[in-house]
Amino acid sequence: MTGGEIFGTCRAIVFDLDDTLYAQVAFKRSGFRAVATRLAQEGIVDAPVAMASMERQLAALGPSHPRILDAAMADLGLTGIRVDSLVSVFRDHRPAICPYPGVIDLLTDLHPGFQLGLLTDGLAAVQRGKVGALGLDGCFDAMLFSDELNTSKPDPVLFEWFERRFELVGGQLLYVGDNPAKDFTGARRRGWRTLRVMSGEHAGVIAPATAKDAELSIDCVTDLRRLVLPPAHQAWGD
Repeated sequence: MTGGEIFGTCRAIVFDLDDTLYAQVAFKRSGFRAVATRLAQEGIVDAPVAMASMERQLAALGPSHPRILDAAMADLGLTGIRVDSLVSVFRDHRPAICPYPGVIDLLTDLHPGFQLGLLTDGLAAVQRGKVGALGLDGCFDAMLFSDELNTSKPDPVLFEWFERRFELVGGQLLYVGDNPAKDFTGARRRGWRTLRVMSGEHAGVIAPATAKDAELSIDCVTDLRRLVLPPAHQAWGD
C-alpha cells in the first residue's frame, strides 16, 4: 500500500517532539553550555574543559542517558560537587535550539486540512520551554505533556486524550514519532495510523517487534508532505 492509501482517512496528525521535530542532541549541548558557564562563574573549572568532558560523555552514553552530568563530573574529578544543582541549571536554562529545516512550513501547510497535536514525554516545564524556544507555540491545536497526567508513552490513555479533544477515533488519527521502543504501541492499540521518522538518536534502532514499530517510515519529518498533501502543496514545500 502507498502512504496515501494508508493515511487517506486521517483527519488529525499528532507529533512527538524530541528527534522528530528537532534534534534532541542540540538541546543537550545547549544545556551543557549553561552548566559549563555556571561552573566557570563559580571558579570550579574552566568552561571549555567542562564542556569537553560533557561532550565526551554525550558521545559515549547517548543523548537520552540520564546520568551524563554525573559521568562528566566524575571524569573531571569533581566528586564533591552537587550534581542536582547542575541539573537545575540544565533544566531551567533557555535552550538555544531550532526545528529541523522545513518543519514550520510543513505544519503551516498541514493545518488547513488537519487538526494538529503534540504529544511528548519528559518534565512538562522543560518540554514547554523547548516548544517556546523552537517557535512552535502557535503551531498546534492541542498539546499534551505526558508528565502532567503522571504517565508516559506508550500509555494508551495519552492517545485517548487526543481522540476526545479532536472528536475523532482510530484510523482518523496519525501519530508521527521516532522511537520504536515507546512511540507507536499505545497509538496502535487505539487503532491509530503510525509513521516513524528515521532521524535522531533512534534512527538506526531496529524495533523489538513488529507490533512496536510504525506502519511506515520516512527519512525526515518533512517527507510527510508527500504522503498526506495534494501535489500542489508537495511541490511548494520541496
